[in-house]
Amino acid sequence: VQSSAERRAPRTLSIAPFPTDPVCGMPVNPAEARHTLVVGGETFYFCCPHCKATYEKRLRAERQTSEAGT
Repeated sequence: VQSSAERRAPRTLSIAPFPTDPVCGMPVNPAEARHTLVVGGETFYFCCPHCKATYEKRLRAERQTSEAGT
C-alpha cells in the first residue's frame, strides 16, 4: 500500500545516458537519431535539423577563422 506522499510524488523515468545534442544539450538516442554528423571520426547526434545546421555553421566559421589566422 502506497502512502499519500508516494501517490503524489512525481514519477521519473530512468533513461540510459544518451549523447547530448551539442547545440541545445538535449539527450539524443543514437538508435533513433535521424540527424547526425561525423567530424574527425566522432559522431555527433542532433535532436533536429535546425540544431545540426547551427552546428555545421559554427564549424565552418571556426575553420574560416583558423585558416585566416595561419
